[in-house]
Amino acid sequence: MKQHTRRGLVLCPAFRIAKVVAIALLLHGQTSSIARATSLHAPAVVLFATDSTEIDPVTFGEIQRLLADSHTKQKARFLVQCYADSVGSDRYNFALSERRCKTVRDALVDGGIASNRIETLAHGEHELNVPTGDNVAEQANRKAVITWTWD
Repeated sequence: MKQHTRRGLVLCPAFRIAKVVAIALLLHGQTSSIARATSLHAPAVVLFATDSTEIDPVTFGEIQRLLADSHTKQKARFLVQCYADSVGSDRYNFALSERRCKTVRDALVDGGIASNRIETLAHGEHELNVPTGDNVAEQANRKAVITWTWD
């Protein structure tokens, strides 16, 4: 997967797609709330150890940064997308990604974000950041990507 950067930040595909859709809707005169939700921010990325739902302490600061940045935006909406590396079965890795989503969601709620403003999406070992063979432990693939917008 090709990574795109802006000012040194790696932009995830979901962030790029959401921004392109919002801009396209604006250019075509759409006035829906989706089109107005153009305030997109660089995603927060947190990492996990192999077979773990515990957020890596080094990257937990990304959640704290996101909470600080979004504190004044009461209508902010969040999307948490979680991934696993290729160690284990597809089924197991999907369930692990779901548990990672819950961990990140809980951290956001503990930080003051209302749970009804958070959506989660588990990917399992699909859409790997670093393409690998089966049963390869790769930390860059064990992640949660949190994007947020507001009206």
